[in-house]
Amino acid sequence: MSMTSLQTNGSCLNRKIIAMIRKFRMQVGVSLDGPPPLQESLRGQAAATLRGLRLLEAEEIPFRVTAVVSDENVLQLDKLAWLLAAFRQAMGIGLDLLVVKGQASAAGAPGPAEASRPWRGRLRQSTDGDTGRYACGNGI
Repeated sequence: MSMTSLQTNGSCLNRKIIAMIRKFRMQVGVSLDGPPPLQESLRGQAAATLRGLRLLEAEEIPFRVTAVVSDENVLQLDKLAWLLAAFRQAMGIGLDLLVVKGQASAAGAPGPAEASRPWRGRLRQSTDGDTGRYACGNGI
């Protein structure tokens, strides 16, 4: 049996998406790089991400968190673990190391906040029939 997974920052989760997660028996991963102030500086939308986590918790949807480990957050990962300890539905934390390769290493690669900046606010909420494709934000 194949599994379908959803990786999200949690900011667009709502009851309609929760229903889709249940219908398709999806595994959920949430990108969260640290406690709220750090998440805000690295990726933005920290409050919306926490709202998404609280919704998953309230709806009893198990989730895992993935954090990209960088110079900016490596010394605060313990705070992330303590934050997640408050969520019964948090099933684990995966750590992805930020690796700078190729031309990016010579040019001075952007951190997570800089790298995601061009995409913020450019996706719009949409659905594609019953396939469950979602995007959120405003204006493409």
